[in-house]
Parts: sequence; C-alpha cells; structure tokens
Amino acid sequence: MRVRYENSLVKFRISYLLEYIFLITFFMILKIIPLKILFKISKPFGILLFKIFKNYAKICRTNLQNSFPEKSKEEIEKLSKNVFINLVLILFEFVHIKELSNIEYVKKNINLINFEKLYEELKKNKGIIIITSHLGNWELEGAVTCSLGIPLNAVYFQQNNFLADSFFNKIRKKAGIKLINKKFVFRRTLEALKSNELVAFLSDQDAGKNGIFVDFFGRPASTAKGPIYFAIKTKTPVFLSHFIRLNDGKYDFILEKIELTITGNIDEDIYKNTVLWTKRLEDMIRKYPEQWFWVHKRWKTKEII
Repeated sequence: MRVRYENSLVKFRISYLLEYIFLITFFMILKIIPLKILFKISKPFGILLFKIFKNYAKICRTNLQNSFPEKSKEEIEKLSKNVFINLVLILFEFVHIKELSNIEYVKKNINLINFEKLYEELKKNKGIIIITSHLGNWELEGAVTCSLGIPLNAVYFQQNNFLADSFFNKIRKKAGIKLINKKFVFRRTLEALKSNELVAFLSDQDAGKNGIFVDFFGRPASTAKGPIYFAIKTKTPVFLSHFIRLNDGKYDFILEKIELTITGNIDEDIYKNTVLWTKRLEDMIRKYPEQWFWVHKRWKTKEII
C-alpha cells in the first residue's frame, strides 16, 4: 500500500504505525520527566543500550579501534560506552529542545564562539552555507540558531518510515528550523541563499558512490560534495559548526569560517576544500571523541583505484 507524503508516494506498513505509536508514547513519558533527572539516568541507560544493541556497539568499537590505534582495549571499551551515553543525552535533549533553546536559557548556558564573523557575512546578503556534523548535539544546534533570530534551513534525508519522519520534523519545525528534503535540495538551497538565510548540511556520513574520497582518521572516506559545490557556484561563504557539550552542563557553539581555495577548476577546488573542512572536523572530533556518531559505517564505501 502507498500513500502520499511530501509530494511523493511512499510505502505504508503496519510496522511503521507501531513505531510511530511507540515514539509518541516514549516521548510523552520523557517529556514529563525533568531534565535534571534524565541527565542523572543517562549513564546507566546508555550502558544498557550499549549492551542491548550489540551490532551498533561492535561498529562503534571497530571504528574507534581503527581511528585511535594508540588506545588500549580498555580505553576503547570505555570510550564506546561513553558514545552511547552521549547518544542518550542527545535524545533527552531533543525531547526538551524547546526548553533548551529558549533564548534566556541560551544566554545563560551556551557560549557563542566566533558568531561575530557570521553576522558580518550575513550583512553581505549572500546567505551562508553551514557544514555541520554528528558531533555534540546537532539537533539542539539548529534550534539554538533559530532562537537567536537567524533563519536556518537544514538539509535532511527522508526516513523510510514516513510517520516517524513526520514526527521528528514537526519537533524541528516547532523549534523554528526550515527543512529541505534532499530530493529538492538544488532549488530550495538556491532560494534560501538568495533570501540571505543559512543552509546547513550534515556532511560527515558516508556519501556512497557519489561522494569524493578524502582522508578521514587515516583512511579514505566517501564525503559529500554538495556543500562546497554550492558554495563555489553561488560564491557563498562557508562555516564549519560544532555544538559541544561541556562537563559543567553548558555548551560551546563554535563557528569556524572556511576560507575557500578557488582556482577555476571545479573538481580540484571541491576536493581541496573538502579536504580542508574534513581535517578541521577530525581535529575537533579528536578533542571530543565520545561526542561523535561512531555507530555509523563511515568507511562503508570503498575507493576503487
């Protein structure tokens, strides 16, 4: 059976409905629990999930071993558990995203780093491309950006379960985030940039056969070309962003302006600038390894030489 969703026909399955009902129920329960309590139970909950989802734990452990060969087995195991604890924290924060992105909360608890450069670029009316990643809390990053009065469009991949997709997107939209379905990324991105808005690309996952291979933690990784392609073609400034959770319960929201190298050779320029931002991202992940999304098969696509 197929139904219409987001201007296209998608499959409907009973399992999708059951997942949707579970999501609603689970989020309703988490919503009534104060954040302070959720933060306290995040560690045991994260370790429990680490033990339950053994396949993802294995992916996480393998990725970390290959990326940090200098670390001992015990260090990798501890770090792997901390990755799951961080994922639980992201979930809890997402449930309470409106509370955490309230402007008064932002002023007290979020350190804005290099934002003056962002405001300077916005004065040029060219829009801005944001390259962000699954480091820290990318969901809260988007909501905080909007609470600061900065119009943000986030490019996303539509989930197979359209009911779950709709559920999560409603939460994002309530936080002020505009969403760009990957299917319509070209036209919608150009429209947003023309309106002097931000367009954010989550670009740190495996890009498949359409990506370009650049070094990431010592191994070639298929990486998205889109952000740099749009930046070069539209002459739009690019920022790399990070939303880092600190030990004192606060956050660092860090922006890094990427000075693009443009020679006129589009393929070479995309490669060189992708190498640049990927290296910057790797440097930040090395500082906060427990806060990156190691459960993803980042090096799944192999380079054909």
